Amino acid sequence: MTDAALGEADLRAGRYTPACLVNPRERGPVGGRLSWRGSVLHRRPFHSVVCTLAVAWQALPEAPVAVAANRDEQLDRPSEGPTRRKYGSTIAIAPQDARVGGTWAGYNEHGLFVGITNRWGAGLRSERSRGLLVADILAEATVRAARETVERSVERHGYAGFQLIVADAETAVLFEWDGDLYVRGLTPGVTVVVNVGAALPDGDTLAPGEPSAGRVTEARRSEQATAARQLRERLAPRSDERVGAWLDRSGVALGEHENGVCVHGDGFGTRSSSLLALGDRREYHFASGPPCETPYSEVDEQV
Repeated sequence: MTDAALGEADLRAGRYTPACLVNPRERGPVGGRLSWRGSVLHRRPFHSVVCTLAVAWQALPEAPVAVAANRDEQLDRPSEGPTRRKYGSTIAIAPQDARVGGTWAGYNEHGLFVGITNRWGAGLRSERSRGLLVADILAEATVRAARETVERSVERHGYAGFQLIVADAETAVLFEWDGDLYVRGLTPGVTVVVNVGAALPDGDTLAPGEPSAGRVTEARRSEQATAARQLRERLAPRSDERVGAWLDRSGVALGEHENGVCVHGDGFGTRSSSLLALGDRREYHFASGPPCETPYSEVDEQV
């Protein structure tokens, strides 16, 4: 049976086991999300997706913005889990990079979501962390104000290459920075952002053939582009799917190794995973380690 054929009932009945686990000793809801604990069978070395951000915008009736994301980083880089934080005068829920104080994803009291991945091949360097840009945007109330912040900030600081999504109930925008800033309004559906671009509901900006600053082979970039398209199709909402079921499916997908989404490398890998839904009810579930072996827990504080 393919993953696409498995429904929530199959998961809850125990008819699906993540590839990395055997003999799960615990299978059931944790913090409202499905989770598994067991013995690690094997881990594929990272070779494909590094940093994954999937956003379902205006695709689920209960939540105009739903997010599934893995953060991949050096294993010794310190970080803090999501909690209530203040950016400017705005309250937000976000994790934090303990080294420089920025963040990679979060949402604020205005219902504005912000998430970022790096971009391979741009060959840019900047003294200012891209995570501080995300923190700056979380201080804003609207996507329009966020766009102005991004435009001012890249002109002033440059930054290493990135892809960035800013979304609320009414508007969603993808920013791509490789020395030039490209701004694209998103259409309803699922967008998957990885390090070579974005798989969009109506096409993609994936560019596996771009120069990679001598660090990433074209074959690896091509693998990542293919994985992003496959994940976009897999996370397309099903007929009448509720947001909780979509988050459950997304959490399973983020913990798999076959498409390189959950990464285990030498000194580098998937450090954490996030599932968010912003609608009449706001929920945030966070795994403080790779989701293949770490259960999601609900973040108690919300705004």
